[in-house]
Amino acid sequence: MFEHWQFQEAKNKLSEVVNLALKKGAQIITRRGEEVAVVLSYSDYQKLQKSRSSLSDFFQSSPLKEMPPSSSTLAQVIREER
Repeated sequence: MFEHWQFQEAKNKLSEVVNLALKKGAQIITRRGEEVAVVLSYSDYQKLQKSRSSLSDFFQSSPLKEMPPSSSTLAQVIREER
């Protein structure tokens, strides 16, 4: 589970913060009460990187891509505004 660390405490106990990130998941670092950083295991980081896809990939996998364009397509709306 997430654990919050004040910046100075995380700095002083970096080894413990990293070990907890490996064992229990992401560790959140705060500065003046604001969440500013996250320490997570490299394997969790890799999972996040792999799950990212481009916007074009998102649209290519959309079930709506096969639908014919309707009369209210964005291009038509833009033309009508002019």
